[in-house]
Amino acid sequence: MPRVATANRPKVAQQEAEPDLFESSISLEEQHIKEGYEQGLSDGRQEGAQEGQELGLQKGFELAQELGFYRGCLQVWEQQLAAHADLTPTRAQKAFPALNQLLHGLREPNPKDELLQQQLENVRSRFRATVAIMGLQEEILPQNTISQSLSF
Repeated sequence: MPRVATANRPKVAQQEAEPDLFESSISLEEQHIKEGYEQGLSDGRQEGAQEGQELGLQKGFELAQELGFYRGCLQVWEQQLAAHADLTPTRAQKAFPALNQLLHGLREPNPKDELLQQQLENVRSRFRATVAIMGLQEEILPQNTISQSLSF
């Protein structure tokens, strides 16, 4: 029996001395995983920046469109007030300057700015109140298009 043990020892030592055939494959796989990860990060940064820019343009356009709508309505109402003050409700005459002040007091658009978000909510609320005072809810804010056209 001791003979078998000594016979195995040289084989074990011989196996330890030989390089592992799979070691280079494992090393190559790890290298490819690392390179793939780094390439993914690089591509992700580029795609993320591009998607962020596109989303920013889209949201900025939507915001500008909404504010333009409010300003356009206000201009028409102010022209109506100038031409036919007797047809414009007194409460509406007082609401126009308040809405105008809110619209002109908006800060430079930055969606992350919490103050801007609060100011937008104030403009939206004042606009809805002015529309209600004017009795134009159905003409300006039809129920089926509220969520489709305006963000409030």
